[in-house]
Amino acid sequence: MVIICIVLAAAIVVYFVTRNRDERQIRKKLGLLAGAVTKSGEGVGEIPLMGRTRTVQSLFSDDCVISVGKPVPDINGVQQLTTVYFQAMRMTDAIEVTFLDVSVTLGDDGVSATTNMTAKATRARDKGIEAREIEMKWRKIEGTWRIHEAEAVQTLR
Repeated sequence: MVIICIVLAAAIVVYFVTRNRDERQIRKKLGLLAGAVTKSGEGVGEIPLMGRTRTVQSLFSDDCVISVGKPVPDINGVQQLTTVYFQAMRMTDAIEVTFLDVSVTLGDDGVSATTNMTAKATRARDKGIEAREIEMKWRKIEGTWRIHEAEAVQTLR
């Protein structure tokens, strides 16, 4: 009986430690994404921009879908996302992106998760701020968490 209790206690500890590790990994990836889309006032050279582009690629699944909302068409797949990101970073002035009020919900299957957050973008030139509620669905692919879907959630304005 004592052995069964010890094994059960160990299983519970492993379960909670693993869940916390998954949440930390997802939060770390959100930090990497915010860093990759933040751009200081200085221009980003082609080589650093390629490195940031690879970072963005590594955060998304190959078949990801990004839905910003009308009139912007959906972005389908990491290749299209990479192209849009690269062009946007070359055209965008200084911008700072942060994710606020992040909640992470891990799926019972151990390979899916959902994050809800507020994405805040601050433009340096005109001090403009835009905030959007974002929902992301994640998949754990070969042991790595990747964004599979991202959608701007409609809110009352």
